[in-house]
Amino acid sequence: MAASRAYYTLMTSLPYLPPLFRNTRVPISRLRLDQRLRMLYPPDREALADIEAIYSWHDRGKDESEIARVTETMTAKLKSPMIRGLVEDRLALRTVINALRRRKRGGGPPRPGQRWGFVGLTGHIVRNWGVSDFRLTGRMPELPEIRRMLETDQSLELEKLLMARQWNALNRAAERHLFNFEAVALYVMRWLLIDRWTGYNRARGLARFDELTADALAQMGPLFDEAGAPRADLVHERDLSKERET
Repeated sequence: MAASRAYYTLMTSLPYLPPLFRNTRVPISRLRLDQRLRMLYPPDREALADIEAIYSWHDRGKDESEIARVTETMTAKLKSPMIRGLVEDRLALRTVINALRRRKRGGGPPRPGQRWGFVGLTGHIVRNWGVSDFRLTGRMPELPEIRRMLETDQSLELEKLLMARQWNALNRAAERHLFNFEAVALYVMRWLLIDRWTGYNRARGLARFDELTADALAQMGPLFDEAGAPRADLVHERDLSKERET
């Protein structure tokens, strides 16, 4: 009963999450979110930390066998069947995409016994390596579109498709959980997606600013002469500008 009251208070303290792609910034900062999450009971806080570690698209530079080992251990500890199912679906999706990328580079299937992805799928994928969709479209209807985007290097469009798929699954699950640990976990999992999407927007904005700055500098030419001093014509132009202002 005490846990139910605490999680009711926690959930009602969190702001509404707008649809994923309408966000230009996270509805609540990481600092404030962490402050709210202190209301979680210690075992639930530990479980949420595991979920975040699995659910984030970090570890891109790490060895896949190590990622598979760690995530397998973390997933086995999750007590909620619903959360475990969502996490396993994410791991399955990552496994399929890694296999598609490996095959696109001309690689063959991983060797027998090699740990490289979600254990529930690796054997099936290896057995169907020569089939375009690994015979998985029935389980993942978006797979043909995912494969097409990978093959045509549509990285941003692919990322949006994958994020929308996850967002919709999390929203459907959240409709059935309101004031318990599952509700908190689903909120945080959706917050992570928003944080990632708004991060893309910031990155694109910075890249665009760099492009505009480079174009402007290219049009102006070098700012300094060979001796390292400001170009005389630019200094003269600046002085004339000051005279006009006065």
